[in-house]
Amino acid sequence: MTSVSAYRYSMAIGRNELDGTPVQILASESYYKSSQYSQELRFSGDIGDRLSYIFGGYYSTEKGVESSLAQTFRFFAPAAPAPNFGFTQNLSDVKNRSAGIFGQANYNITDALRLTGGLRWTWDKRSVVLHNITNVFANTCSAEITGLPGFIAPCSYPRSADFDYPAWTLGLDYRASDDLFVYLKTSAAAKAGGFNIRNGSASTPPFNPEKVKDVEGGLKMTSPDGRLRANVALFYSWQSGVQRNAAALVNVGGVTTTTQFLLNAGKQDVYGAEFEVSAVPWEGMLVNANLSLLNGEYVDGSFTEVRDLPGAGLPGCTAVPTNPALSRCIVDRSGETVPQLPKVQLNFGLTQKVPVSFGEFTLHGNYAYISKQAFDTQTADPRQSAATQAILREQNDLGVVPAYGLFDGRLSLQLDEPNIELFTFAKNIGGKKYVARRFNSLYSSLGVAFQYIGSPFTWGAGVTFRFGPR
Repeated sequence: MTSVSAYRYSMAIGRNELDGTPVQILASESYYKSSQYSQELRFSGDIGDRLSYIFGGYYSTEKGVESSLAQTFRFFAPAAPAPNFGFTQNLSDVKNRSAGIFGQANYNITDALRLTGGLRWTWDKRSVVLHNITNVFANTCSAEITGLPGFIAPCSYPRSADFDYPAWTLGLDYRASDDLFVYLKTSAAAKAGGFNIRNGSASTPPFNPEKVKDVEGGLKMTSPDGRLRANVALFYSWQSGVQRNAAALVNVGGVTTTTQFLLNAGKQDVYGAEFEVSAVPWEGMLVNANLSLLNGEYVDGSFTEVRDLPGAGLPGCTAVPTNPALSRCIVDRSGETVPQLPKVQLNFGLTQKVPVSFGEFTLHGNYAYISKQAFDTQTADPRQSAATQAILREQNDLGVVPAYGLFDGRLSLQLDEPNIELFTFAKNIGGKKYVARRFNSLYSSLGVAFQYIGSPFTWGAGVTFRFGPR
């Protein structure tokens, strides 16, 4: 029997100046605090010589607060009372609960062939109380939550949703010899659903769990002298209900508007291969290398969203009841690049250990490469104006992070007595200038985009003392 109890507390504050100028016009602050407790209890054992098992249960509960405070300068309202700026706040009290039961068994069909099967079922409850305020000074509740069933003044609107879903695995592995291991498995799992708490209302549905199924096969090989090891894995996954940013129609104060929300948007397939090699060419030297090849795409026609486009009677669209100058159109986004999916990742490392009379020196060098990746893409619909299409294409270009590679190094001395390690390290040797992330979603609306610069050349030193024998 194994019992695992855990507690986690986290708190963070972030600030941004969204207009990109020295003048504080579009400033924002985000804040969240969370405390979580979890408990897992599992039992494992053997039945006879061929069957081993594990089963148990898991429970976690989390409470927290999330807030976003945004400042807007009222350029076009000179008659507005001082101060001539306003604050809107999205504030939510959150409570999440998750419970699950699971079991897995391994059965040795022969001494070399093993069958594995497992099942887990999870029950999630997501609860939130919205306190969205459109005017902090006047304590004016957001029109999205005012007057809705269950609304409790001031500015409190509770919502909750329940989800349950399975996860499973089924695999077969074969130890062909002491130097060759072959496996084939398939599995399924899900990522939890929830609420868009920053813009939530009764007309904004919760997003459902994102589900994935995959199949994977591979080899693990070792040379007879043990100096060379190689692993190869191939996989293909099918995702449904993919959680992505998309536009949703929201009824606010009797008027239907289009707002960005996290929704279940379509299906996507992701597939690839992974290769790993480790070698000991001479005593004390270890060479490691791994290569990851990835590709992914949305299933044709599965990722769509609704947009209200300028112009009446656009082909394939319907009229907008509240504004005859607009047309309500379905835009197919299935051709977009899957976000944060680099096609190539490479890691190569060398480690040399040199014994001395009082301990051991270790010299390590590492090179890591990641190919370009897109963080956000928006489809330019052909029914939109040429100017709008051009802006969205430029926005897409601003969301791409170019490929980069980094060199790191570490030198350490491990003493035999006492059990102390002295080390020095250097990261990004050569001072490579690179972009780690880009945020381009505001470019078409506010004309600004952000890029987050990667860490520069960094070095340091330290001491590690370990208790007990080596």
